[in-house]
Amino acid sequence: MMKYRALFLDIDDTLIGTNKNISAVNLEAIHRAQQAGIFVTIATGRSYLGSASILAQLEVHGPVIVYGGAGIVDNLTGEMLFNGSIDKALIRESLAYANKWGVHAQIYQGDMIISAEENEFTKRYSRTLNLPFLVDPLVGEKDWEDVPKVLVYVTPGEAEAEMLSRFIEQFGGRLEIASSKPGFIELNRLGSHKGSALLQVADILGISAAQTVAIGDNTLDYQMIQMAGLGVCVENGQQLVKDIADVVAPSCDDDGVAWVINELMLPNGRNKPI
Repeated sequence: MMKYRALFLDIDDTLIGTNKNISAVNLEAIHRAQQAGIFVTIATGRSYLGSASILAQLEVHGPVIVYGGAGIVDNLTGEMLFNGSIDKALIRESLAYANKWGVHAQIYQGDMIISAEENEFTKRYSRTLNLPFLVDPLVGEKDWEDVPKVLVYVTPGEAEAEMLSRFIEQFGGRLEIASSKPGFIELNRLGSHKGSALLQVADILGISAAQTVAIGDNTLDYQMIQMAGLGVCVENGQQLVKDIADVVAPSCDDDGVAWVINELMLPNGRNKPI
């Protein structure tokens, strides 16, 4: 019997590299894992619709983790199994705080992006992920229900780390705050993160956390990598995440996902405790 029975994959800069596609090597390894009886799913900061093309390629038949752990969706039925919505007062406060510092912020309802204005970032983001976008100048003044995530965007550079620190100082202990990629600051309900979602999915599958493998690259993946039976950070990941990972795999551009599957999960690999 194989030690690991489920694999949780971050998408951006983990499963897909700089060319924004799943490599043939990674895809082949994933399908081999599925044929061997390993459940493979995603754990992403993206929305469900924004993950659709990836899910189709992976042929996921079961629960998927979206919105950084604030949502779990059954990919077979489209049913929302878990929705960790942010308190409406915290939504207003976080939007006001972003506005105070002159940085872009957007909220999500279902797969709809909502922001006070349209700009180059929102155009690029909605186009890349094929998501509907709504401009609402009063977004920061309304009471929003069922919002799983607030995304703050800061132009990557020196100001990014400073802005992340400001949000942590202002909202730490009240919201989950993480960086998912350069320029992206993700705000989720306290306690709703990829790690807690991994535990929920493992329970749905009827397996223990010790039987799971999680692969990621950034602080949005931190708890997931901590809580999985085998936590893996790809070589291109943040040092903070590498420090707590059980294994550092090759980079996203060097088929790190395939390496983990072939070397650590499948019966013909090492497949032994780390």
